[in-house]
Parts: sequence; structure tokens; C-alpha cells
Amino acid sequence: MNLAVVLWAGHLLANGLHFSTNVPVVYQLISVASLFFYFKTKRFEVFRLIQLSLFLFTPFIMQWSIGSYVTSSGVMLWALLAPIGAWCVRLA
Repeated sequence: MNLAVVLWAGHLLANGLHFSTNVPVVYQLISVASLFFYFKTKRFEVFRLIQLSLFLFTPFIMQWSIGSYVTSSGVMLWALLAPIGAWCVRLA
């Protein structure tokens, strides 16, 4: 997931959306920090909560930073990862 964020941030930067580029970068920093937290403490519940929260709230912040529903409508598909991820974790 973090590799995709690097590509996504590069795409935004190439298209001149400098402020919007900060959103995936902050997402990646929080995601990597939560991963290190998980490796250190082995507290999967906290890691899962952070990751699902990122999947749920980051698309809304991203859509707000881009500016309109028309130009950022595909970003909202990313928000579907939160309930899908929660459902998959529950099955495991």
C-alpha cells in the first residue's frame, strides 16, 4: 500500500497539485509509524484501528484538498477499503 502512495503522490505532484500531495505523504508517515508500533508492541487491535481509520478518513481529506466532487470522484472509491478491510479481518 505504501508503494502505491509514493506513485500517487508523484502523480499529484506532476499534475501541479502541490497541497494535495501532502495528504498521501502524511498518510504514508502515519501508516509506517503504526507498522513500527505494531512490530514493537504486537498490539494488532491498535494497528488495525489506525489502518482502518486511515482508509476511512484519508479519502475525505483528499477530496477536500482537490476541491470538488467532479475532479476527485474516484478518490471516494478508496474509502470502500475501510469496510472491506474490516469485513476481511473479521472473517480471519
